[in-house]
Amino acid sequence: MWLDKLEYRDSLDLPEDLTFGIEIEFANARRKYIEEELDNAYEKGIINSKWNLKYEETIFGNQETSYIKGGEATSDILHDNKKDWNNIKYACDTINFYGGTTNKYCGAHVHINGNFLKDNMKYYDRLIKLYTIYEDVIMRFWYGEDNKPRPNLNIFAGSPIIIFNTIRDYFYYNHKHNLTFDEFLSFMTGSRNKNLALSFSRLSKNFLESYYNITNNWKQYRTLEFRGAMGTTKPVIWQNYINLPAKLVLCCMDDKKDWKKINRLYEKTIHGINNNKYNCNKAIDFADFIFNNDLDKKNFMLQYIKDEEDVKVRKKTKY
Repeated sequence: MWLDKLEYRDSLDLPEDLTFGIEIEFANARRKYIEEELDNAYEKGIINSKWNLKYEETIFGNQETSYIKGGEATSDILHDNKKDWNNIKYACDTINFYGGTTNKYCGAHVHINGNFLKDNMKYYDRLIKLYTIYEDVIMRFWYGEDNKPRPNLNIFAGSPIIIFNTIRDYFYYNHKHNLTFDEFLSFMTGSRNKNLALSFSRLSKNFLESYYNITNNWKQYRTLEFRGAMGTTKPVIWQNYINLPAKLVLCCMDDKKDWKKINRLYEKTIHGINNNKYNCNKAIDFADFIFNNDLDKKNFMLQYIKDEEDVKVRKKTKY
């Protein structure tokens, strides 16, 4: 099985200041037991940072909710080192030990340091274009262990393409080539855009203050939030989930990449949601552009292809 071929690592070779955080949604397990176990592990120094456990009603779909079982485990700010990867593994193992599962409604959220791109519109322009071109590839990868989205995906992790197109109309058709970051953020933030698969809401001071009641040291809580992934309690899948947005952000800062090619592809793209599309060659092009090493590409392609691809394509792609 493809899951057995994924390689788990002690480091993804990320910069020290490219910090991240995660939200693990789970069902069935008693939230109190998991919280007590993780608190105890932190106090004893088994893990190096705390977890916040809370009730999460979205994991029950339209069914009767449980205020005792299931919920969401939110990490502290994490770094790319062995101790923090152990932190994630311990949380996943604890959820599994107490009978936690990920049902079809569970999601997985990854937060990337919102200060890393330095509010530079050149980088955000690249991010929008890459996401627009390769949304179908990214979403299939986000399905994790499955080959289909969760039923409530469009409610809690909808496609950002429509609002990206609004920005495109403003940016190109009105010949306003110097869109400022503040103007960009005004398009992308607010409660109505919080639940996008790629959410920029937590970059905004106003949003953090009004929605999360964060007033002091608000900049340290700024994040790019990737909300599209299916829930999982497998550490190696979580590592893959984190590696994609982290390397995507790093790619957007790399002026040596062929951005003229991306501009051409972007202009040719027919915008819209096509999450069920399967295109192995397109996924290979994306992996080759985003990642700089073969292991990143291999792990990405294994999770994209899963077990559906035929032997000929496997030989062709080396994955």
